[in-house]
Amino acid sequence: MIRPLYSILIPVLAAASGLAGNLSLPVVMVADLTGKVVRGGGQPLTLAEGIPAHRGLTLAVGARLSVIHLKTGEELVFTGPGTVSFDPEGRPLGAKPASLRKIATLGEGFQLEPGAWAQASVVMRKEVIPSGPIMEFEESMPFSPTSVLAGQGVWLQPLGTAILDDRPEFRWHLPLPGLVARLRITNPAETYVFDQFVRGESLCLAIERGLRPGGDYRWRLSWTLPDGQERHTEGEFRVLSATAARRIQSLRPAKDASFAERLAFAVALESGGLQDEARTYWLRLAAERPEDATLQRFAAP
Repeated sequence: MIRPLYSILIPVLAAASGLAGNLSLPVVMVADLTGKVVRGGGQPLTLAEGIPAHRGLTLAVGARLSVIHLKTGEELVFTGPGTVSFDPEGRPLGAKPASLRKIATLGEGFQLEPGAWAQASVVMRKEVIPSGPIMEFEESMPFSPTSVLAGQGVWLQPLGTAILDDRPEFRWHLPLPGLVARLRITNPAETYVFDQFVRGESLCLAIERGLRPGGDYRWRLSWTLPDGQERHTEGEFRVLSATAARRIQSLRPAKDASFAERLAFAVALESGGLQDEARTYWLRLAAERPEDATLQRFAAP
């Protein structure tokens, strides 16, 4: 990030001993918003943004803000004008919620994980603008799960670190057309459960080669370039247990579910490593809000 020449970085409430630790993780997530809603320094909120404790939010006249409580899975809706913040337990301070309800797709061990926002630093930045006033900017806490693989020229799907199907379709993209790839899949005992040279860019495992529900696996895709150099990419994933897979299938939101409920389900899938499953929802949400940069980023291939 390029900062103005006179920028000064200071921690939020650094003088308050121990409070910074409470601010390092979000307590609620922005699930939907309309109208003008800004954080303390005047910057607009974004969808799926994490809101840490004691961060002030201001709603303009006619604005509507929906947040999901990360611990309870409840949706709290606020309407403007007004201001609101949240204590370390996620309880609202200031404006009272216009409505509160439990999100049906969250719960039973399938919840939003605060750690998916932990990569962001929580600081207040004061910038001295030449010939102008001192401006305060609170940095956002964007949703950034570790399952997101950005900027890779070669990839293999299923993406992420977890899958529901014990016989997934593997898909990949190599740097040059016509290359023959070798796909190897091993179990924790380092025994090969699949090891073949494959043409094309997809493969469905045969029934007799089905993976074990609840099992952990490592994959390695290798290929040889025309100049003789060998390249590879690798990763690991877990096949969810039959019980966990059934639970997630039963929690899928209905087609007419609210935008906030479907976004919460996509975030829960993504933060749980189910990136392929989540992308189906990101595509639909992005189509409904084509102007939203956050949704477009998660829906991108």
